[in-house]
Amino acid sequence: MLATSLVPKNKFLRLTVGIIIVLSVALFTLNLDPYAEKISQIATNKARMLGIDLQFERPHISFLSFEASKIGIVYPKAMSAIVLDNVTVDLDTTALLSWQPKIRFKSEAYGGKLGGTALLNNAGLPPKIEISGHSIDLGKHTQFAALGISGELNITDSWVDLGSPAQPQAEAHLTIKNGKKPMPTQVDLTPFGAPFTITVPPIQWFSLGIDGTASGDKIQDLEFSLASSLGSINGTGTLFLSPRKLINRVSLKVKVALTEPGKREFGAMLSLASGGAINSKSSEFTITFEGPAMRPEIQYSDIQ
Repeated sequence: MLATSLVPKNKFLRLTVGIIIVLSVALFTLNLDPYAEKISQIATNKARMLGIDLQFERPHISFLSFEASKIGIVYPKAMSAIVLDNVTVDLDTTALLSWQPKIRFKSEAYGGKLGGTALLNNAGLPPKIEISGHSIDLGKHTQFAALGISGELNITDSWVDLGSPAQPQAEAHLTIKNGKKPMPTQVDLTPFGAPFTITVPPIQWFSLGIDGTASGDKIQDLEFSLASSLGSINGTGTLFLSPRKLINRVSLKVKVALTEPGKREFGAMLSLASGGAINSKSSEFTITFEGPAMRPEIQYSDIQ
């Protein structure tokens, strides 16, 4: 009885529903994987224009959906990469009613989730992509693991606008919680005007927040806040990028507040590096960085 009531009585409607059902069955049963390979090639070529290499594993396409078991996103200039597993890209059919197709993507990333949406405009221009992520374990990423860093990365209210490959725009809001760095790390301070290498001791815990916008050749409105077992760092400023999209110049102001373990670890070194501007027993001070990223002009100011 229920099934009968769901069948449209109008002949035209019955014909339309029948055609949709037949087409849907056909699309679900056809082998569309050759088209998936083609889509992968198109995406790879487009990404190269932005200095990104894409690597697809087992792409598959079905009705209004593209899937891949793995997608590698490689940034050759920065010598870094991201690997996404079980990637799905869907066309939101409800958005078609407003003639503004919306694409949704989701994936697994280092034990967490990474996804977002892209609204395609009527002019067919590249979309503005909104991105979100949660519970991404940095310790499972090769480069962070090599530094002994772990922590839970979360991404909120972030987006990338690829409207112009020459001048993409972006806004990012990132947080890391439950961070740890149990391994000591060697850091060369020569680029910062101090001709020696220091060992950053293990950090028992840390949390970090980063906010900023990117447009063309600079990252501006940059704000970052680090709290850790060794102390806290709060900074603001602007990073200027080279044509290769690497950090070329900096303009940063940083306020540092060391804990007692932090003073024991860094007090003498900071006094030497600042030429005595910071007392070895100081717990709070500011540092400004202005000029070339590799050798900026550094000014120290003791607060306490």
